[in-house]
Amino acid sequence: MTYDLPTTPKPTASELIKKMDAQEMRPPLASFANYMEAVLKENDHRGGWNTIEVDELFRRLEVQTQRLGKAMPIGQLYNIRKECADIANFAMMIYDRATAEPDGIVGVDV
Repeated sequence: MTYDLPTTPKPTASELIKKMDAQEMRPPLASFANYMEAVLKENDHRGGWNTIEVDELFRRLEVQTQRLGKAMPIGQLYNIRKECADIANFAMMIYDRATAEPDGIVGVDV
């Protein structure tokens, strides 16, 4: 059996983002992103994440994942939503640091 390879390259995430505007965002994603922002704003008094080592951000992401794992079996809907937003926010922070430092993420031992 043979497979034909596509002749046009698949657009990268960066290329798709440039073409996208807020109106094209899927409603569940927009709702989740708004909730993530609300959680971040609740914690603005703590300062930003640019001074936190990436290893520490990853450790906090793991803690939030464990907390989600505890909330899931007992159906604590508020905690499930909150932990999902916390996980996504820590992932975003790591993504942001990786994007800001193209030569490698500071604070990560490879």
